[in-house]
Amino acid sequence: MLKIENTLIGYDNNPIMEIDMLSIVPGEVTALIGKSGCGKSTLFSTIAGHIPMIKGNISLDGHTAQSYKKENIALTLQGFPLYHWLTVEENLALAAKIKDANNTQFTEILKQFSAEHLANVYPSQLSGGEKCRASLSQAILTEPTLLMLDEPFVGLDTITKNAIGENLFSFVKNHKIAALMITHDIHDAIEHAQKIIVFGQKRGSDITTIKHIFDSNQENVYQDIIDKLQEEYI
Repeated sequence: MLKIENTLIGYDNNPIMEIDMLSIVPGEVTALIGKSGCGKSTLFSTIAGHIPMIKGNISLDGHTAQSYKKENIALTLQGFPLYHWLTVEENLALAAKIKDANNTQFTEILKQFSAEHLANVYPSQLSGGEKCRASLSQAILTEPTLLMLDEPFVGLDTITKNAIGENLFSFVKNHKIAALMITHDIHDAIEHAQKIIVFGQKRGSDITTIKHIFDSNQENVYQDIIDKLQEEYI
């Protein structure tokens, strides 16, 4: 479980986001929605250990941010970064080596996303959907404790992202992985997440806070999210 308590994040002691309490349980997908620039990607970088928190406590399975293994976290960024001089399989092999993993069953991982035919293909030869499949295969290669997805389906058509999302989040559920997903597409959030968090600005300041948490199955959730976003930003 990921727990964030009484935490301020930002840069050089300049806070941009404050979270009183947030828990992400294994096997659950939580979608984060908010205005561009409100701090969602900075939150991801802080959880991953790339940016120190200003204050507070972030823990993963009972271990604090200072002690939990960063290898247990998979972070997938926008643009599906892959080394262009390596094939898809070689990209996966490098990720496994860096994370000191013994999992060399790359074909089985690629099968999760119907991408086994891409094993010997270079990134420059991949379409957007294929890059997404390869990047997500790399992310789940070592069955991380926490999976963080920053706009994983941006630029993909509805059929492609629904197919990829179904495979990805079935894997998350079956392997009890806690997942966080940044998205600007409310439909994606409702389709794939069990919990949807809307961020807004703290009254009278530029600090972002959690303004509302929705259950994706609740009635009229789409309109409720739109109303909350309009209340905050329009």
